[in-house]
Amino acid sequence: TETPRVSVIIPVYNAEKYLRGCMDSVLSQTLRELEVICVDDGSTDGSAAILEEYAEKDSRVRVLRQENKGVAAARNAGLSVALSNWIGWVDSDDWIEPDMFEYLLQNAENYGADIATCGHVDEFNKSITVKTTEQVLLLDTEGSLRMLLENSIVNNVLWDKLWKKDLFNGISFPEGRTFEDIAIMHKLFERASKTVFLPNPKYHYVHRPNSITGNKALANRINDFIAAKDRYDEMKDTWPQFHTLLEEQCIVSSICIWCGFLYNPKKERDLYRQQITEISQYARSFKTTQVVSQIKLGAAGQIVARLIRYDQWWSFGIAALVSFLYKLKHGKAL
Repeated sequence: TETPRVSVIIPVYNAEKYLRGCMDSVLSQTLRELEVICVDDGSTDGSAAILEEYAEKDSRVRVLRQENKGVAAARNAGLSVALSNWIGWVDSDDWIEPDMFEYLLQNAENYGADIATCGHVDEFNKSITVKTTEQVLLLDTEGSLRMLLENSIVNNVLWDKLWKKDLFNGISFPEGRTFEDIAIMHKLFERASKTVFLPNPKYHYVHRPNSITGNKALANRINDFIAAKDRYDEMKDTWPQFHTLLEEQCIVSSICIWCGFLYNPKKERDLYRQQITEISQYARSFKTTQVVSQIKLGAAGQIVARLIRYDQWWSFGIAALVSFLYKLKHGKAL
């Protein structure tokens, strides 16, 4: 059997409602030389049976099974058996355009890039937004990292991109955490000598409330902060030019925690009290006022950003009030 040109890894957990649409879109790709590695993360619905059905119909489908360990463990398992030099990721509730992998691979090879990214269409709540560039953009390591940190035309997600497999050598997804892709994204971009940004979005992000990443509870928000803090610690010395951008990410993820803290059950608030104190201490170690004045937060965001320095009930209360008034006025969360 010839080596596939792209290994597509699909972590699956209780996705029976969306799985067929996802699988059909991957298996009908114009690039036929694929292997499709589906990692069933201990699903308790009909997902396993659906995967078996596809594996029987198409020899390109490989199914791995594991007890429920989370999406990071599923990604690591898929990566460990991938045969191709190129890796693509698809989430089990999403779908892709028929020519996505051909488009990504062709451009990656033509431009000699280690990463190709095409952006995506966000279909969540039917408010479709497209995140992409207007023309082909080929950037070196520093330029690509800047795009990633600014979160402008490239997202901190794996799935609207094609990756040289070598980039993952010695890097694994941190298990037991959500936002596991954010935790390693900068490491992958640091290793890529060239990244090509493409203008036509080919990935359709659906997002379902109970998916592996769809839950936005306090634990997830704290994991988001941990990923931002780790990135700050790992990059601040090597990339001093990104110092403000890195601090900004920590502050923005802290704002999310402060605004929603009092809405969580007391049990959960107590559970994460220590982490909240540490986040507050961390915020105090930044020149927060200086950074806050440089970033585009709007008046409401500026107020909450200054409250993060205090892990007191009054600061959570004011943050919740500011957030509530903002939502009342603008019809969306802060």
